This record gives sequence, C-alpha cells and structure tokens, in this order.
Amino acid sequence: MVFEIIGSFIAIVLFLFAYTKLKMIREHETYIYYEGADSISSYSSHEDGSAG
Repeated sequence: MVFEIIGSFIAIVLFLFAYTKLKMIREHETYIYYEGADSISSYSSHEDGSAG
C-alpha cells in the first residue's frame, strides 16, 4: 500500500518534470524558428529592393 502511494507519487513527479522540460524546449525551438523565418523574410524583401 505504501509502496503504491510512493510509486504513483514518483510517477507524477517524473511526468511533471518531463512535461516542463518539453515545454521549455518547445518554446525555445519555436523562438529560434520564428527568429530565423523573420530574418529570411526581411533578407528576401531587401533583395527585391522593396521596403518591407
């Protein structure tokens, strides 16, 4: 009984830890992606000679 409670508690803690880790990584990746897309679009607009 006690072992089951401890096991479930550990599982919940591990799940929360992995979830927050994934969330941080995902936010970081999207930030980099948007920054890269932004620089590419501004670069192409400068190439055309038209002000973006």
